Amino acid sequence: MKVKLTTGQWIASFILLSTTAWMVSGKGTPDAVALFKDDHNIQKELFKVAIFDSVAEPIQPLIETNGITATPHQQPIVAVAEARLGQILVKAGDHVKPGQVLIIADMKLEKERTAKVAAILEQRRLEYKSAQALLKKNLSSEQQLAEAFSQLRIAEQAVGQAAKSYHLSFIKSYIHGIVERIDAYTNQLVRGGTVLGNIIETSVIVVKGSLAEITVNKVQVGDRANVQLKSGVELSGKVRYISPISHSDTRTFDFEVEVPRSDSHPDSIYGMTATIQILQPFILAHFISPALLHRAVPYKTL
Repeated sequence: MKVKLTTGQWIASFILLSTTAWMVSGKGTPDAVALFKDDHNIQKELFKVAIFDSVAEPIQPLIETNGITATPHQQPIVAVAEARLGQILVKAGDHVKPGQVLIIADMKLEKERTAKVAAILEQRRLEYKSAQALLKKNLSSEQQLAEAFSQLRIAEQAVGQAAKSYHLSFIKSYIHGIVERIDAYTNQLVRGGTVLGNIIETSVIVVKGSLAEITVNKVQVGDRANVQLKSGVELSGKVRYISPISHSDTRTFDFEVEVPRSDSHPDSIYGMTATIQILQPFILAHFISPALLHRAVPYKTL
């Protein structure tokens, strides 16, 4: 007698066979558990860390900016009084120092002028003594004596002025510098105030730069700074000025570094592009090798 299965029985039989087949197939893949264990181990490796000993070392941060060596102060060579020039002792390119004589006026003319006023002074002294003697004998008046005394004082002032003019005959330098030009020649007759040349000061070198808003409060007057010129010359000085007002267009603050001039510095140094490094206080820091740094998240997942 044949048994006829209903639709529900057919469905139940299909589900039973499918479940049995899935369970049997699991026994044929023994590596499934191993794969799970491997995945578990991989997850654990993500949390491994490297440990090493490190000692903090002192380092000195730098604030770097660009600048330019400023045009130095200049001293014009000026004739103080009317004179005829006698000797020109310097030429363009010569180095000079304070008190050094640059030009000497014609001393012959000055000596003649000094001798003339000295002779007048001696004559006025004799006249004054004579007026005193005549007054004692009642042969002269007080008015005549006063007039002789006045002439004596005028002569004394003339001698003093002549002596002063003699010293003014020596035109000197008042700064350390380089003679830029000389516009004078021997026997030239000049008046007081005539410009005869120019000297460029070399006692200091001023390097001008600018500081950003984020760094201006980290720099103070007196901070040490290193300067490297475009020509390769290296200088060292101190910050001497920081502007309290920023430029409206750039929002930067002007500052200056003063470098003492040395004989080793070249003459052609002004108006040159410079890199300024302002030294900051030392701090302690650890050095970490770049080889120890890696990304925990791959780039493609970002």
